Amino acid sequence: MPAIARFYLALISISAASILITLIPQIGVLSSQLLVIAACLAAMILAEFSPVSLEVRPGQVVSLTVGEAVAIFAISVLGPVGAWIMLVAAAFASLRWRRPWDRVLFNAAMMTVVYSFAALIYGACQPAGAIPYSGPLGLLVFLAVACTYYSTNTLLVSLMVALATGQSVLRIYRESLQQASWPHLLTFTIGAAAAALYASDPWLLTYGALILLLARSIFGTVAALNSETRTRHALAEERVRLYEELHRQQDELTRASKLAALGTLSAGISHEFNNMLTAILGHAQIGEFGETLEEKDEALGVISRVCQRATSITSSLLTFARQREPDLSLNLLQTAIDETLDLVRPDLERSRIHLVTDIADLPAIMCDPGQINQVLLNLITNARDALYGRPESQIRLTLKAHEGQALLTIADNGPGIPPEVLDKIFQPFTTTKKTGNGLGMAICYGIIESHKGRIQIETSPECGTAITIALPLDDQPAVIESNESRVAVGV
Repeated sequence: MPAIARFYLALISISAASILITLIPQIGVLSSQLLVIAACLAAMILAEFSPVSLEVRPGQVVSLTVGEAVAIFAISVLGPVGAWIMLVAAAFASLRWRRPWDRVLFNAAMMTVVYSFAALIYGACQPAGAIPYSGPLGLLVFLAVACTYYSTNTLLVSLMVALATGQSVLRIYRESLQQASWPHLLTFTIGAAAAALYASDPWLLTYGALILLLARSIFGTVAALNSETRTRHALAEERVRLYEELHRQQDELTRASKLAALGTLSAGISHEFNNMLTAILGHAQIGEFGETLEEKDEALGVISRVCQRATSITSSLLTFARQREPDLSLNLLQTAIDETLDLVRPDLERSRIHLVTDIADLPAIMCDPGQINQVLLNLITNARDALYGRPESQIRLTLKAHEGQALLTIADNGPGIPPEVLDKIFQPFTTTKKTGNGLGMAICYGIIESHKGRIQIETSPECGTAITIALPLDDQPAVIESNESRVAVGV
C-alpha cells in the first residue's frame, strides 16, 4: 500500500475512533434497547455474509446486501450510538472473510464514519416525536439520510481506491455514483419502513425483521432469475453465433468442394485429351510416313476411333455441365423401367446376362421420365460391363414402396466396386472401365438429387453391387395420360 494510502487509512481510523470515544457516555442509555441492538447486529453480520449480485443494466452488476436497510433503521431507533454496531459488524464480517488487516481496519472505520454522518443529518432534520421517515417532511429526511449515507460511503471508498492505485479520485467517484440504481433505493426504503413500523409499535420489530428476511429472499430470487435470463440470453447469442459460423464454414466447404471438383475435372480433361492428342499425333505420323496403304488405313482408323472417343467425352461433359432442371410431372416409374428394359434387353441377351425383375405397382411420382430413363440406362449399362466374361451373370431390378419412398434397385453379381473407387464414385472421371469416361455416375447423382432423391450403393466382392435409388412418392391421387389410355392412379 502506498504511503499516501496508509496516511489516509490512519486518518479515517483516527476519525472513527474519535467518534466512538465521544459516544461512550451514551452506551449506558442503550440498556433498554438490547433486543434492538442484538437484532441489528445479527442482521448486519448476516447481511455481510449474503450479498446478492444483480445486473441492473447490460454489463453492470451491482452487489447488494440488506446492510443499508439495517443502517437506516438503526439511525432512527438507536441514534448516533448505533455506530458501535456498524463497527462490530463490519470488523466481524471482514475477519470472517479473512481479509488483510488494513482492509478490516478500513471497513470498520469507514462504516463508523458513514453511519455517524447519516445519523447527524437525521438528528438535524427529523422533527422530535414524529414517526421516522413518515409524511412529506419525513420523505425529505429519508432522502437526505439515504443520499448522505450512499454518497459518503462512495466518497471514502473511492478515495482509498484512488490513493492505492494512483487513479483520479473524481473519475472513480463519478463512475461509482453512476452505478447507483433502483436496488440501492429499495434497500434504504425497506429500512425506513421497518423504522416506521417499530416507532408505531415496538413489537412490530418482528414484522420489520420479516420484511428484511423477505427482502433478502426476494433479492435472491430476482438475482437467480436475472442470472438465468443472462445465461439464456448468452446461450441464445452463442447459438446464433454457432449457427452463423456453421453456415459460414458450410459455405467455405462448398466453395472448397467446388474448387476441388473443378480441379479434378480440369485434370481429368487434360489427361484424357493429352492421351488422345498423343495417339492422334503418333498415328498421323505413321499414316504420313507409312510405306503401305494398309498402314495408312490402320492409322486413320485409330485416329477416327480416338476422335469418336473425344466426341463422346465432350458430349458427356456437356451433359454434366448443362444438367437442366427436371421437367417434373406425374409419371409411373413402371413405364420408365419398361421403356429402358426394351432398349437394353437385346444387348443383355447377347451378353448372356440373365435379367430378373420384380416391379411393384406403385402410384405415380413427380419425375422427369427422360432423365429417369437416362439414369436407368447408365446404371444397367454399368452392371452389364461389370459382368463381362463372368459365368451365370445376373442383373436384378426391383421396385417397391417403403416409408413414403419409391425404392428402385439395380443389383448385379459382379466383382463389386473397389473401396478406393467407391469413396469417389460420384466425382467426375471416376471409373473402373478401361474405356469409360467417368462421368456417368456424376450425371446420375445430379439427376437424382434434382428429383429430391438419393442414391445408396452396397458392394462386396462376394455379392456384387446393388445401387438403390430412393424417390419421394406423391401422396395425391392423379390421372395419368398415356398414348394408349388414361390410367387412374392414387394411393
